[in-house]
Amino acid sequence: MERNEKIMDQESFFEKYPKSKNYFESSTLTWNNLCEIYDDYLNYQKELEDTLNIVTNVLKKSKGVHSIRSRIKNGEHLIEKIIRQHDEYDNINKENYKDKVKDLIGIRVLHLFKDDWVLIHDFITQTWKLKNDERPTAHYREGDDEEYLTQLQDKDCKLKKHPAGYRSIHYIIESQGMKNIHIAEIQVRTIFEEAWSEIDHNIRYPYHTDDKQLLKYSSHINRIAGVADEMATFIKYYIDRMYTSSIKEPRLHLEATGFTNVIFHDNFESKKEWCDFKNGKLEYSSEQAYEGKYSLKKTSHNDPNGGFYKLDRHYDPKLIFTGYLYRPQITDGEKGGLADRLSLLNENNNGYGFFINHKRGKISIESRTASKATIISANNDIPPEYELLLDQWFNFKFIISNEFVSLYLYDKIDKRIASLENVSYSDYKSFDRIGIHGGYPYYIDKIFLYYE
Repeated sequence: MERNEKIMDQESFFEKYPKSKNYFESSTLTWNNLCEIYDDYLNYQKELEDTLNIVTNVLKKSKGVHSIRSRIKNGEHLIEKIIRQHDEYDNINKENYKDKVKDLIGIRVLHLFKDDWVLIHDFITQTWKLKNDERPTAHYREGDDEEYLTQLQDKDCKLKKHPAGYRSIHYIIESQGMKNIHIAEIQVRTIFEEAWSEIDHNIRYPYHTDDKQLLKYSSHINRIAGVADEMATFIKYYIDRMYTSSIKEPRLHLEATGFTNVIFHDNFESKKEWCDFKNGKLEYSSEQAYEGKYSLKKTSHNDPNGGFYKLDRHYDPKLIFTGYLYRPQITDGEKGGLADRLSLLNENNNGYGFFINHKRGKISIESRTASKATIISANNDIPPEYELLLDQWFNFKFIISNEFVSLYLYDKIDKRIASLENVSYSDYKSFDRIGIHGGYPYYIDKIFLYYE
């Protein structure tokens, strides 16, 4: 890291940073005070380097991290920042600057897909103490997705709308890698957000932020970056749902299904309007999760009691309903049944679903009339090596085409466990809700409904 042994004289500094002179003259700062901070900071930087290396190496262990950029603040840049932002650093001196300036250690954590931030957020908040228990600050652009903003608030982030469209989540952490506690700022954002931020910083920051023409051009780039993030995340969801490793199933492969749109998805990290049905009960739970921190748990009363989510309208076939299930062993004293039963229904609770019998190790497809289930095709044993699919996450894919209903189950490495294919149906052709029934307790996570 580059270090200057001594700060340049005042005249030379303002020749190098000409805009700083006006800020300095309008402040109560003294040059002698700034020189004392600079000299002290030179000796302090080695301590910061050690902490920077420790924090960076720990961050590399987090899921969702693509790459990390980090730096110790340059001494001259520290002085320039104190001068430029002197209103924020009231009575700053060499005794308190380490506490007042929060980004002496600066770390940027970059991720590929928009929703990866949840994994990184959970890792940071579970690994380090936030300074003064201050909530992370999530900078967002006006018009950003409301569901995303709700998710940020559910994760206890403080929302801050940025006039230039800057998007990033900032954490001020405390780390004690060696003897002393040091403060570090961690910024988390996507690679596209980083690209825009770097371009904007290069052309506008810190002295051209009021140039309206530059702001206009930068805003165009910002919008493009936002659209790119949305497209990249959609492609991730699409591939995740439509393909299974090297296995090319007719109901998943692009040539067979064509392009599909996402009707609904829920990873249960933020609350949606799931409703209880009859005596059933659904609740958000942190006891099990396929991904992230939460899942949806069915907690009481057997089939047909359960719950449902009402979609925005009726949808006709072709539909692909997919997600992850976890069925724990029933312990002594619990009375719930060992059946996972999910369905696509209409407002009269008529429709089609599937039945996973963990007690007998079998799967079935069933119709529902006024919520009452009737098996229309039963199969297939769950192979014994899967131990009745208990105490493990597994993936289901339930497809309603124009003439047939099919069900596929996959393990955690996308190997097919069992299937029921091309079961004929005719009674119900339109659906406006997702139903969750069966025995209890069991957990549901990361569900998607696609419409071709």
